[in-house]
Amino acid sequence: MRYHTIEAVLRFDGSKSIILQPAQLIISKSFNPLGEFHFQMKPFWSIFMAEQPFYSSGLYFSCTRCSACCRYDPGYVFLSKKDVEILAAELKMDYSEFIEVYCRWVPQGGGPDRLSLKEKSNYDCVFWKDGCSVYKGRPLQCRNFPFWYSILASFETWKIAAESCPGIGKGNHHNMDYIESCLAQGRAESIITRKNPIARGR
Repeated sequence: MRYHTIEAVLRFDGSKSIILQPAQLIISKSFNPLGEFHFQMKPFWSIFMAEQPFYSSGLYFSCTRCSACCRYDPGYVFLSKKDVEILAAELKMDYSEFIEVYCRWVPQGGGPDRLSLKEKSNYDCVFWKDGCSVYKGRPLQCRNFPFWYSILASFETWKIAAESCPGIGKGNHHNMDYIESCLAQGRAESIITRKNPIARGR
């Protein structure tokens, strides 16, 4: 599953902001052009911990293999060090060789660049070939969809994601422990970044 908007930021008051991981949101008319949610005076963890989250009884999801999230529109699959190691091993490549052949650096509005998989000229994921050609070794972002912070921010954001994904709300039941283990993985496996070359030259 790829991110399909520019970087989204959850803003908690007028002076502080935090970038969630994954931080991008599926395009929807319910988001503003910057893809921002506004939470006034709420600490980050209070969104998920102050009360029982809406997914406390679990959520239904089964991938239908429709491939809509892997094709057609521009998007990003951001990678952790572990993702690159797994994919490089899957393809019998060196770590640095894999990055050079299959990856690109994505600028983040003055912040550090993030490492993402490349995409084809028609916007398909570089590994889409009548399905995911690296499915067993696919990145964490893909494996954990739709259990991302940005989608689990509220029941409303979950419903918005369901508009673009036929598997959300159907199929297998995933309990809260599983969902929160996906969130914990996202925190533990940070995206590879580098200082923006323009900023580095200043």
